[in-house]
Amino acid sequence: TVWVQDYHLMLLPQYLRDASPSLSIGWFLHTPFVIADMYLTLPHREEILRGVLGADLCGFHIYEYAQHFTSACGQVLGIGGNTGVTQGPDGLFDHASRRSVAIDT
Repeated sequence: TVWVQDYHLMLLPQYLRDASPSLSIGWFLHTPFVIADMYLTLPHREEILRGVLGADLCGFHIYEYAQHFTSACGQVLGIGGNTGVTQGPDGLFDHASRRSVAIDT
């Protein structure tokens, strides 16, 4: 299992998936995921979203950020919606969720 952390590594989940298809990959965003309208202004928006969709689980701090992600997938990639379920070329992903990341000591 590999956990990828934060926005600067949004392409990494798909790179890892390409290198090792059976790898379990989680991705967590520690900052807000912007609304889809703002995301539409990014020149590499499609590549970035597809990079994140390489993960088995995508975590966000609050439910609204997960909604922003699925909305961006819908507007940019033409997949998903506001349910948290995103359909990609490799099948259905039910992985946009709110998570807290903590380390047990």
